[in-house]
Amino acid sequence: MTGLNPIAKSLVSALFFACAPSAFATETATTTRSLILRTEVMPVVLDYELPGHPNTRGRGHVGIVSRASLLWRHDQYFSLEAGAMLRVPFAHDFWEELGALPILSLVVLPFDHVLLRFGTLDDRHGYHPALVDEDRYRYGRNYEESYNRGIVPEAHRDLGGDPFMPAEHGMQLKVASELLHGEVFLDWELLETEEHREKFAFGILAGLTHEWVDVDFQFRLIHYGGELFTKADPIRFAQLDPVRQPIAFGATATLKPPYIEVDGVLRFEIPLAFMRGRIAQAPGAEPTSHYGFEVGADAVIYEAARVGYRAWFPNKQQPGFLSEDGDPVYSGRRSHRVRLALATQHGDVELSGRLDLLVADGSEKVQYETVTVLTFRYEPLLWSR
Repeated sequence: MTGLNPIAKSLVSALFFACAPSAFATETATTTRSLILRTEVMPVVLDYELPGHPNTRGRGHVGIVSRASLLWRHDQYFSLEAGAMLRVPFAHDFWEELGALPILSLVVLPFDHVLLRFGTLDDRHGYHPALVDEDRYRYGRNYEESYNRGIVPEAHRDLGGDPFMPAEHGMQLKVASELLHGEVFLDWELLETEEHREKFAFGILAGLTHEWVDVDFQFRLIHYGGELFTKADPIRFAQLDPVRQPIAFGATATLKPPYIEVDGVLRFEIPLAFMRGRIAQAPGAEPTSHYGFEVGADAVIYEAARVGYRAWFPNKQQPGFLSEDGDPVYSGRRSHRVRLALATQHGDVELSGRLDLLVADGSEKVQYETVTVLTFRYEPLLWSR
């Protein structure tokens, strides 16, 4: 959006502030016009305790993220949604984390298996946590921490404090069939004021789902640009806040051996991953590449419980950043983790949680991550014709 004046950009941003359905299944094809009330209440508990981590502090958040909107389905091709998103924290810094956003979304289904979304995106893209920690970002996003990580302390910006609201807004194209799936999205206007750069994220995900193996390829680019009206900013003029483009990509494969499966009761998976990123490893430094491999094993019991193991082997066994938005485990040293995850659904209520215990090189204490999410959805039909 470089080159637009501030008033024009405000109008465009308001037009594309949105929130949209999270799956193709919610966009059921119908020739009946209808009006649906959509409500979602989601209590979230996050606790990342990372003693001895070389470059990232631990953090925790507790609160409720809720949405309420009206969905108008015009026909099998078009739907429009409008409403609001609200976050209520259970924290001492209540007023800093309390937040709200408007919701406005246009969804188009031009062909079978193809979905176009304009507005706040479906932000559950399916990234590997080394690239985007989507579990943590369901509560909020650390824009200020990410922005300041690559620049020297005297150039740090005050963006109003983290975490920002958990929303992305821009454009999104999704393709899904029984065998293949893919997504391209542009999340623009992540943050932009008269004092600092515009920032947008571009992502590509593509994968194959088979009975015996799942394969995914993922790419993410963050761009800190430069607006015309920020040229007079002293920090920018002194070249302390240069244009930056952190890039991260990866490939994952999940092997599902059929010969060790007990139908409906127990199955085993072998997750494998290669992740690589190019980002400033120290404030003010030139971007450098960092990569690593992950290998693991999971036992899935009754499709409700998962017990697993992960081993992370970074480049030369040294810590380093792969992505601005990744799980901090992958910016640390070589580590081993044991995971216990549970998920259950009863009607409109879904409960999920996981506990990861980590033993990392260079840390004398056991680190852990916990994520618990309770989601309640209620979508009554208000009118149809």
